[in-house]
Amino acid sequence: MKGFSDTKQDAFEPENLTKRDVLELVRAYSKIKSPQLKKQILEMAKAMSNTGQDTKVS
Repeated sequence: MKGFSDTKQDAFEPENLTKRDVLELVRAYSKIKSPQLKKQILEMAKAMSNTGQDTKVS
């Protein structure tokens, strides 16, 4: 018994977690000391994400 699934599943590949830009973003964010600034950056990122739709920035 290897897991709870009866069907074969593909191996989990954390593609987004290995991307350099994501790692750099997380490292930079974790260095911010101000909780208020962290909250503002998070809210800005959420607003810019446009609910998950890709948009081009000129």
